[in-house]
Amino acid sequence: MIVLVRLDFFSPFFSYPLYMFHGRGLVAPAPSALIGALAAVYYAPYERSVADEVAEMVEYASFWTPNYAEVENPARHFTGFFQKRSRLALLDQVLSAGRLDGELIRKLDDNIRGVNAAMLKRLGEPDSAVKRAAVAALMSPGTRREVYYAGPAYALYVLKEEAAHLPRHIYRLGQKETLVAATPVDVKISAPKLPATTRFYTPLEALGGCSGGEVVEMAERPFTSPDEAVLKPYCVPRPHTDVLVARVEEGWRVVALKGDGASLTAVVPEHAV
Repeated sequence: MIVLVRLDFFSPFFSYPLYMFHGRGLVAPAPSALIGALAAVYYAPYERSVADEVAEMVEYASFWTPNYAEVENPARHFTGFFQKRSRLALLDQVLSAGRLDGELIRKLDDNIRGVNAAMLKRLGEPDSAVKRAAVAALMSPGTRREVYYAGPAYALYVLKEEAAHLPRHIYRLGQKETLVAATPVDVKISAPKLPATTRFYTPLEALGGCSGGEVVEMAERPFTSPDEAVLKPYCVPRPHTDVLVARVEEGWRVVALKGDGASLTAVVPEHAV
């Protein structure tokens, strides 16, 4: 079943690039982040790992991206004066170790995001490089791309019946600082005339091209490590340019979604309609 929710952001959106703590992330939450938002609702109030369980209830997820502006802002940094004691203890353990064994590498990747010690070791980097990366992840300056939306956004899900209630309770999307208010939209679904335009990002395989947008690799399912991310090309709208939908490939359908003041065009799996 198709579920649509309006999302009002209380802060700019930002995401971290794979393998990096700072830099140019995505301009819109990937499908993996949309599923993660449902998982946060699903496990509340007791946090536990249920992302895989929730992913099985989601057949498709997309995001309607409002017109937006991008800025590079200094990211918040941890220091010796503002840091979890457990991370500082681990950093001290790593820096004083003569050799970084498998257990220390695992602890680093579990506790200090942005190091990816396992990847550095696989690339043949010495322990000294891994240690410098650990210090840099916690102490070094850096920037991140923040995206300011010009208005409300919309999340579209194709869900199994038992998950249909989850989107209306979304309260964050992506990083924990990105808080949102979700409002369910009761929509009527019809078939629009082509060509049409959309600001929902769409799998490239569904369109056969990306006129008016930018091809971006995004993860479709949540992952715990960048090594586990399975990326797929999507056509993402540019800041002020809609994506042209002239035709769709077999297995996909163009739909018009109208209700509660919203009039949107989306491309969804054919079986969802």
